[in-house]
Amino acid sequence: MCGILEVDDTKRPKRPKPYVRITRPTEEDVNPLWQWGEENRELWSDKKSKWYPKDTLTDWIKNPRNDILLVAKNGMKKPIGMCMTYAMRGWGYCTGLFVDTGYRRKGIATQLLKETIRQLKKQHISHFTFNVDPSNRKGLRLYKKLGFQTGYSSICVYKTLDS
Repeated sequence: MCGILEVDDTKRPKRPKPYVRITRPTEEDVNPLWQWGEENRELWSDKKSKWYPKDTLTDWIKNPRNDILLVAKNGMKKPIGMCMTYAMRGWGYCTGLFVDTGYRRKGIATQLLKETIRQLKKQHISHFTFNVDPSNRKGLRLYKKLGFQTGYSSICVYKTLDS
């Protein structure tokens, strides 16, 4: 008996999701996290100061207080994503959600956000917010899928404080 197997070329096979562990960052993670901040404009508040200085990031990781600091690590224990969130008086503010380029579109940002939300709820925090570049359409789709709503548009203003 002979049969014909039809293949639908329009559907790409799903790639297996990489093994990912969501955990708190350690001092060993500072360099890759800081490097992401140096190289990726979407994490910056302005061109001059970019993201957090390395010593500030190190101190935050060592002393997070109630803040939710998470990294996604692959099977080799290498950081492949992060979600850095301040827990402040009833609301959480994410200052850095990032997934390394080679690991995007694999559900890692979703895992980071869901774990952040779980931990915020444990602290009885009822609101979670962050800024998104309006041109980041993939990110906006993800956030809406996870139940986030679009709030006010704003412009970041800053002032460098001299010593």
